[in-house]
Amino acid sequence: MAKLDKEVHLEEAKELYKVLNSSEKVAETLCIKYDVKYTAGQGRKIRKWLENPKEVVSDVFEDAKKKEAPFGKKYYIVTAAQNATPINKSVWKSVKQYAKHLNAELVVIPLRYKNATSLWNNNNEGAEWWDKETVPYLFANRQHIHKNLEIVGDVKIQPTASTPLVGFEGISGKESSILGHPRQHFKSLPILDGQPHKFLISTGVVTKPNYTDSKSGKKAEFHHTFGFVVVEELSSNQFTFRQVSIEDDGKCYDLDYFIDGEKEIEQSENFVDAVVFGDLHLGETCQVSLDASYDMLDRFTPKNVILHDIMEGYSVNPHDNPFVLATKEKQGLLSISDEINGVKEFLHTIIEYNPVVVKSNHDIFIDRFLLNDWRKSSSKADVLRYSSLQANGEIKNGVLPYEIKQEFGESVICLTEDDSFKINGVELAIHGHKGASGSRGGITQFKKLNTKMVVAHSHVPMREDGCTYVGTLTVLRMGYNKGLSAWVNSNVIIHKNGKSQNIFLFNGEYTNL
Repeated sequence: MAKLDKEVHLEEAKELYKVLNSSEKVAETLCIKYDVKYTAGQGRKIRKWLENPKEVVSDVFEDAKKKEAPFGKKYYIVTAAQNATPINKSVWKSVKQYAKHLNAELVVIPLRYKNATSLWNNNNEGAEWWDKETVPYLFANRQHIHKNLEIVGDVKIQPTASTPLVGFEGISGKESSILGHPRQHFKSLPILDGQPHKFLISTGVVTKPNYTDSKSGKKAEFHHTFGFVVVEELSSNQFTFRQVSIEDDGKCYDLDYFIDGEKEIEQSENFVDAVVFGDLHLGETCQVSLDASYDMLDRFTPKNVILHDIMEGYSVNPHDNPFVLATKEKQGLLSISDEINGVKEFLHTIIEYNPVVVKSNHDIFIDRFLLNDWRKSSSKADVLRYSSLQANGEIKNGVLPYEIKQEFGESVICLTEDDSFKINGVELAIHGHKGASGSRGGITQFKKLNTKMVVAHSHVPMREDGCTYVGTLTVLRMGYNKGLSAWVNSNVIIHKNGKSQNIFLFNGEYTNL
């Protein structure tokens, strides 16, 4: 009968250990392969060969540090995997399936976390291993995959970090960066006019939750997100990305695609229930981005379209100085009626998608004007009419909602600042200019609330935990955001499972799919 010899079989045993993560399984596999009777003695012999499994498996990480990701592919899927932790097999199936569907390069950033209470420490043989399914895709290097984007795989962020992107703003110069982490966050960073947009993006993971029972561990477990980032090349100078969040059973959506590793990938116009437009500011809107947004409505056919700052308020802007007012007067831009009529015309173009107008700070400029600055108006007839209606108690939710209701009745919903409007569990009634108890709103406050939400106002798309900011549909330079600016043209879509995605619009393009 054949026998196993250390000099002959040691290297093979090491390679098997990288995949199997168990010296016992290595012994069994070698015995079967070489027709050797498996005994307890054979098992001890193989374990003795592998006296320090940590050193063996560390080769996996060393290989990942040397690996190169191809530059300039059309699609990439980037996720992460925690050490000493098995994958969620359903999640992994969906990731592999979608990567195959897109012909995408699959990249898995290895994460490290020390958890003495882990269920998967492999009989104390060490925690320096990664699930065998992920090993061929592990990438612990730093490399550009597009002219303006790099994967930062050589930085290990603690999986329990609550704000994983903080401190990395300057890590890659002008290029955007993708970093591995179990939370899916992203932020748009300020740039000068003409520079490429810069983002910091975290991935989500394919491994199961594996944390200590400490406060930080339990918080991390709550925010643990199965998911990945889809990177798509729009041109040699422009990429886009989308974060995909996956359910525990492996099901997920990207755009109008439904992915379930157990079934064929489906595409349907029925998978998106709401589209949240970036701040509109009609009169200052980017027409190219607005046209692309119309295309999105046609493609996704949502049940509702959510609108923020639908009116710019250029006819009654309280921040205008006398010189700006004089210019607007020459251009005929001080008519309240004309501006409201422009809002009505726009609503008629999207009425089939059941518009919901969120109470926003620019939309109430008219109400502020009637209270404080009515003497300055060149629209005397409008001021007298609205003042009379206000005095008679006929305007209860503001002038703009009043005019919309007169035109559209119940076909357009105009929310108040106290309303809630949820779709699939996501709160969509908050504009973002006001926080709790009249304080100033912000993502640090909103992400701590007990509901997922999509807000607007800042014109800067971002995501932290359950809070997503939508971005803007305006031109990206409006006079008051000179110098560095993080504004991006962006909408948000809400899928049937309550997951949201930012959809960025770069020169009117958002995908090639």
